[in-house]
Amino acid sequence: MSTFVPPLFKNFGKNVQDLFKKKFEYDHTVKTINKSANGVTLESGGVSTSKGARGYVKGKLVNNKYGEAEIEINTDASPIKTTAKLTQLADRTTVTLTAASNCNAKAELEYNKANFAIHSTLNTDCKTHAFAAGASVGLEGFSLGCGGVIDLSKSGDVTDVALGAEYTQKDFTASLFTEKNLDYLNAGYLYKYDKLTTVGALLKIDLHKPTNGSSLQIGGEYLLNNTLLKGKIDYPSCTPAMVIEHRLAVPALSFGLAARFTPINCNANCGSCVVKAEQYGVTCAFGDY
Repeated sequence: MSTFVPPLFKNFGKNVQDLFKKKFEYDHTVKTINKSANGVTLESGGVSTSKGARGYVKGKLVNNKYGEAEIEINTDASPIKTTAKLTQLADRTTVTLTAASNCNAKAELEYNKANFAIHSTLNTDCKTHAFAAGASVGLEGFSLGCGGVIDLSKSGDVTDVALGAEYTQKDFTASLFTEKNLDYLNAGYLYKYDKLTTVGALLKIDLHKPTNGSSLQIGGEYLLNNTLLKGKIDYPSCTPAMVIEHRLAVPALSFGLAARFTPINCNANCGSCVVKAEQYGVTCAFGDY
């Protein structure tokens, strides 16, 4: 019998989506991270955005017997957020409880075994309540899944339905999944050339306007010694973006720059463009980053 465990349905396409999202952050951030031998991590820092600046403190405790607990406090109007992740309640089961000072709360259950995985989430803000669930089955790297959202505040109306398929092997992942109540179809491909190089593409098709409402992202990342290089370009806007992150051991420091550029005077196929920086962000992390 196959021991393949399919991904949770909510994670279909996550690898290729992370390639185009992670590190492409255009805020300015300075932070320190310290991890202790007993499982405690303390993080503090400051973030500057176009809307203002804030400071924050975050604490996390990892316990092998129970799971994880985390709290985050910000200096602005952002709510205090607490999270408890229970990993030892039952075999192959994870329960995550999240609560914030603005009355937002979430309870999530995840369970997986050979050839099957399921997750469910209950969200509330004290006024509206929603229940989401998804399930996936898989065999020999191939997975099929579906999910949906029920608005419990409106007599159980179904507000979202999604379908997906994914095929995973050692060096690549191919994904096909819908979004926004079957309005959009996403096709993603992630290829790991080696331990240092990853490339991918993500096509998003508006099923109501497939010709004019579609978009494509192409990009990749490369680890050069202790420097991470990432780049992507969006079509049809011909918008490029890049990330450079230097990781130093002595001193323990990570310094990153992310930038998004605006194309000027591009031709129809993006073959000839002049670009200027539209957004950029600098990130500096000290300690156990």
